[in-house]
Amino acid sequence: MLCYRSKILFAYSESRKSYQEAKELYQTLKETVESIKKLPKESNERLQKFNNILRNLSFQAFDYTRHLRDLEIQNATIETNCKNYKIVLQELQKISLKDRDNLQFLQEFLNHALNKLAEQIKVDLSYLTTGRELYSEIINSIRGIVEIEQAELEAEKIKLNAKKAEHDKSLERTIQVVGVGLGSGAIAAASISAHIDKPFKPLNPDHPVHPMVSSLLWSVLATIAAGLLTWLWTKRNLNN
Repeated sequence: MLCYRSKILFAYSESRKSYQEAKELYQTLKETVESIKKLPKESNERLQKFNNILRNLSFQAFDYTRHLRDLEIQNATIETNCKNYKIVLQELQKISLKDRDNLQFLQEFLNHALNKLAEQIKVDLSYLTTGRELYSEIINSIRGIVEIEQAELEAEKIKLNAKKAEHDKSLERTIQVVGVGLGSGAIAAASISAHIDKPFKPLNPDHPVHPMVSSLLWSVLATIAAGLLTWLWTKRNLNN
């Protein structure tokens, strides 16, 4: 009987530890819910904080569930040992001398264990069970938010990459046009300038355009023509 009594008291003592630790985790969960409302709106920072919260909640939920399981085990331990205690008490009552043996204090302990200790653990479990459900709901909600925000970030990243690719193509096209134009102009200028064999003289109505001026004009026209043809060609390739 003393062994059963010790087991009952020890189980209840352990239940207080489990309850206190679970209660602290429950309070932390409430604080986490409040902190979520104050998260920054900037996507990358917000997503990082959500991932950190999700990681912490996963560990906390595991510990919380473990404490609830311990409370259930401790309650079952008390009830089992109360039954064994009662059996021994009934045997003692059968062989006791009613006029001389007072076993009332033994019965009072049994009543206390059943009506106070075991019932208190049941109340604790009833209160803390909502926390386990809350952990599950919050974790699932955060996972959903993280998936949505990650999808939005990926879509934005794809959009930015597409704009960058378009800008790079436009720049490459411009470089091609300018390069071909300048190259063609230089070739034309070199070819025409080869025919210049006299120094420059002031222009007047009685004389034609000086060869150097003609060379410059042909160079400009060649540059424009080559650039235009290159632009049309690159535009057709981009459309295709």
